[in-house]
Amino acid sequence: MKLTELAQSQSWSFGLVLDEEDLDKQAMNAARHYLGWGRIASIDGPIEYDNPTGALFTPRTLPYRGPSDFPDVIYAGGIDYGDNPPAPPAPTPDPAPLPVLALDTQITVSEWALVKPLFLLYVERENARALEASRMQGVDVYGRAVTEIQTDIERYENGDMARLAFFQPSETI
Repeated sequence: MKLTELAQSQSWSFGLVLDEEDLDKQAMNAARHYLGWGRIASIDGPIEYDNPTGALFTPRTLPYRGPSDFPDVIYAGGIDYGDNPPAPPAPTPDPAPLPVLALDTQITVSEWALVKPLFLLYVERENARALEASRMQGVDVYGRAVTEIQTDIERYENGDMARLAFFQPSETI
């Protein structure tokens, strides 16, 4: 499903004073934070495993003229390239473009399972901010305070999400 559809489809057990645009902003913020630790398949593409099927080491196929060919020559470094100088180094490739996250980005169920808790906390925090701001107008505040929610957000951002989103493809030697 699209990120915006997932954000709009959530049900809330408390009254929500935020509109759809605010929900979309919080979904983008949560998904953007997730991109710092994990990957979104619709942005990054499939995972490519680096499991070579050939030999781990292939010697260079350069003609070696050793001391038996030219006994009067001293070879610096042990290798003389003779008539075949080494190829110039390959140009460095341009860095991959940064992922582009948008509201219409496709999110898998497993990705949403990691983004959703942070999204819910972000929405709860923004809702609490709006309610605390309306306290001067006589509105009774319900739910947790912003500081309590912020503690949970920091715990999830700095600990749980990094641990849960970590992925390292296996390498076979």
